[in-house]
Amino acid sequence: MKKTYYFVDFENVHEEGLTGAGNLTRDDQVILFSTKNAAKITFETLQALNSTNLMIQDVQRGKQSLDMHLASYLGYVIGTEKDGSDEVAFIIISKDTDYDNVIEYWHNRFDVEVRRQNAIDANYVPQTKSKSAGTKKTDRKQEANSQQDTKQDTKTKQDAKTKQDAKLDAKSDSKKTTSKKKADSKSAPLTEEKIKNDPTLLNNEIQKILSKAGYQGEDIGFVSSLVTKSFGKTGYKQTIYRSIISKFGQAKGLGIYNHIKKHI
Repeated sequence: MKKTYYFVDFENVHEEGLTGAGNLTRDDQVILFSTKNAAKITFETLQALNSTNLMIQDVQRGKQSLDMHLASYLGYVIGTEKDGSDEVAFIIISKDTDYDNVIEYWHNRFDVEVRRQNAIDANYVPQTKSKSAGTKKTDRKQEANSQQDTKQDTKTKQDAKTKQDAKLDAKSDSKKTTSKKKADSKSAPLTEEKIKNDPTLLNNEIQKILSKAGYQGEDIGFVSSLVTKSFGKTGYKQTIYRSIISKFGQAKGLGIYNHIKKHI
């Protein structure tokens, strides 16, 4: 059966790019590239990816940072699969036409077929929204009102500056308290409620643990996807343990489970 890799530029396509994910199988690998400020993946969308191997790559924000990470990882995967006997397809999920230069490079230099499409479902057409003349006029009026409000707000702030100076010490203490709360929040362990609100937190945690332990991409993708979709269900720890042992064998599977068991 043909194996397909989907390299998703999530910052570009958002959840629309995952349309059709429910039709994938275990022969498919979805590598989702995202930044911390990108839109979150809903639990329903994550469930649609249960039938495939999902790997989430967190990328630092920066000019074309995500594009370069995606193109680099694409080259790595092509290198690992190129000499294999299985038939493999490589697909970039993005509306960014700059990727076409990368696609042309692989085709011309190495005769490797890479495609780009707007979503996992190749037939999906993104919805476009156009503004009417009336809407544009309203937008300009709202912008003018906003500018006027900004000027008035600036004047009010200047008039109140003297009073604010007297409150600096109290404000400083308030900031310190807020900063401490934020720091405590960041260091707090994952809870079932946090994971339910944002399942990618657990997925990322498992990937970091296994990557640090020296495991490879495909193994990490299988385990992180398994843990995310099983977490919170009745007997989920036993389900995770049995699935890992079945997939990797007793020795390797037990090693993987020992690394993640404290975190699930």
